[in-house]
Amino acid sequence: MIHSAERKGQAAMEFLMTYGWAMMVILVMIGALAYFGVLNPTLLVPDRCISSSDFSCIDYEVLAPAEKVPVVSVVLGNGVGRTIYFEQVTCEHNGQSVPGSAVDRGSGTIIAVGDAWSPREEIIASCDMPSLAGFAGQKARLTVLVAYRRSAEGFIHEGTADVTSGVKG
Repeated sequence: MIHSAERKGQAAMEFLMTYGWAMMVILVMIGALAYFGVLNPTLLVPDRCISSSDFSCIDYEVLAPAEKVPVVSVVLGNGVGRTIYFEQVTCEHNGQSVPGSAVDRGSGTIIAVGDAWSPREEIIASCDMPSLAGFAGQKARLTVLVAYRRSAEGFIHEGTADVTSGVKG
């Protein structure tokens, strides 16, 4: 005759074995999904451009073509509400900071230090970003910093645009 304590032990062992195998299968499936990149959290983050109140981030593009220097381009609008004076653009990614390679008014007119930037005007800021080499098809997060003056001889202020975008090859 089997004692009731032995029957309880056997039931507990069967319970643990059944659910233990089910948990093992679930963990293997999650591991396989993570291995093949289905659960890559960076792919789930939406593309976006968030700017400080000084600017409006109108459009952006991150390109990293093979065998060329990757380029980040951001179209910014003057959100200060009055004419400001451009100083410089700097882009940052993974701790690397590089100066802007081109800043223009969209018509090909390059903006120089001290040039006026009117309230309704948009500029295109571009940076060559060597740190993005090999990022094609992945998400990248970077910051575009724009230094400006509120008057021709005033203090330098800085506005930012944080870009999270898929990198095009």
